[in-house]
Amino acid sequence: MIAQNDTMNRADRSGRRWMTPVLLLALAAVVLAGPAATTALAGEADIELPDLQAVHYNIFGADISGPMLMDIGLVVCLLGLAFGLYQYFQVKKLP
Repeated sequence: MIAQNDTMNRADRSGRRWMTPVLLLALAAVVLAGPAATTALAGEADIELPDLQAVHYNIFGADISGPMLMDIGLVVCLLGLAFGLYQYFQVKKLP
């Protein structure tokens, strides 16, 4: 009985060997990340967006304005939504 308990205690101690370095690493990460988190003083409201009317992209030889590119992106999103709904209803019909 004593030998079994001694073996179990050794297993517990060897299993805990990894705990000290991991805890020290986590503590170091928190200490080092603290100052980095306080230096970001700007929020989303402070972001300056470029004028999309002034931006033009050359895509496959066609000159596309910024708003047109955003409209194309919205169409792609709507196509993805339609595809997702189609797949959802197809799966819903399965037995």
